[in-house]
Amino acid sequence: MVPNTLGQMALDHDFRNVTVLEPWESTKIGDVAITAAPGKHGVYEITFILQSFGETIYFAGDAMVIPEFYELPQRFGEIDVAPLPTNGLCIRPLNDMQVVMGAVEAAELTAILKPKLVLPHHYAFTSGWLGDRLLTKKDKTHSITRRPPSASHRRAPSESSTLE
Repeated sequence: MVPNTLGQMALDHDFRNVTVLEPWESTKIGDVAITAAPGKHGVYEITFILQSFGETIYFAGDAMVIPEFYELPQRFGEIDVAPLPTNGLCIRPLNDMQVVMGAVEAAELTAILKPKLVLPHHYAFTSGWLGDRLLTKKDKTHSITRRPPSASHRRAPSESSTLE
């Protein structure tokens, strides 16, 4: 699934099973409903809401926080799981233009979405020794504002979790 801006490019690069979705359009794969939501990663992109068997997952990919994200809870109800990027990636040759939300933005988005479970990802991005020094830099914020202990629990990597 790709936005309209990438549909032809995907076909030109020999992808044959391409579904073009614009924000708020949906498709189904088996029992999973997939809805595109607006996104921005330095350039226009889409993010995804996955729904199946009464569960809702919001996948932000590498997105920045944009005003349309405030609509997600109203459009989709309770979000069960939200993997959110946290590295705050900036592109040095573009005047340190930020292209991925950082930890603070991810925490702010968590407060908006109120998911049952947040999975921080892209927190340890590296573009290699030289690339990190010349091309990219990442958010060095290592503390994230957390929900009160009664609403959240920090889990060890080996600890399993179930959603109720």
